[in-house]
Amino acid sequence: MTFKQAIYIVAAGRTPFGTFGGKLKDYTAIDLQEAANRGALKQAKLSPEAIDITIIALRVGVPIRVPALNMNRLCESGSQSVINGGQEVELRDSNIVLCGGTEKDTLWASLTDDYYKTPMTITDNFGNFNKKKYKITRQEADEFALQSEKRKNGQDEIFDTDEHPRPQTTIEQLSKLPFIFIKNAGIVTAAIENLLKKVKKQVSDIDLFDINEAFAPQFLACQKVSKLPNEKSNVNGSAIVLGHPLTASGARITANLVYGLRRRQGKYAIGAACIGSGQGIALLLERI
Repeated sequence: MTFKQAIYIVAAGRTPFGTFGGKLKDYTAIDLQEAANRGALKQAKLSPEAIDITIIALRVGVPIRVPALNMNRLCESGSQSVINGGQEVELRDSNIVLCGGTEKDTLWASLTDDYYKTPMTITDNFGNFNKKKYKITRQEADEFALQSEKRKNGQDEIFDTDEHPRPQTTIEQLSKLPFIFIKNAGIVTAAIENLLKKVKKQVSDIDLFDINEAFAPQFLACQKVSKLPNEKSNVNGSAIVLGHPLTASGARITANLVYGLRRRQGKYAIGAACIGSGQGIALLLERI
């Protein structure tokens, strides 16, 4: 939807992203979301009592009387949470909304499509489709994965570092990794193109793009179809280097673009991701 009034993001934060069995293994998804929520509230200098509704929040001092809800839209639950928060303000049901996404990818059963009885990496398979339609080679995918690893930057505090980045990665190492996809892939909704048409913008009007890197061929296909300039796309790396805790990724993308626009003094940014079962979502942000 297109909001008719200004919806402001006043603060955003996240925890580090860990690996399977890493330093965060003993923390629940609620623990991680609590830390991010408290950080965002502190940054915005807001009391928990000021919150009108929470899309996701536990143990942060928001009064019991405040309505709360949760939702699940797979890989873009975090972005959908932000959109739902904006709708609350648009409809004048709320003035201040606390929203976000949290994930602890420890349940293999949760990564399996119950309808098709297949793992998510297969139901979300773009490999064969991208290879045939967009002529994306293994070499291109490996080179992009390496680029994502090299682009990650930023200082880490207290918790030493995101655990997923592998700065020593080489193109030779990537070329030896096996394929994990099967044939007969589906088609992903062209969310970015639909968004640009809706807001009457061109790719050249956008200063930053953050497209979730569920797989390298998926990003490269989006880049080819929408003709996204490399110097504006995933400038700090994305899921390949940082990791992809499913419902947290959309919130990370949104927060990254908010601060990316501020640092670069840009005007517009687009965040997007594919969603399990063949959907896509894109979100346009404007710096005021």
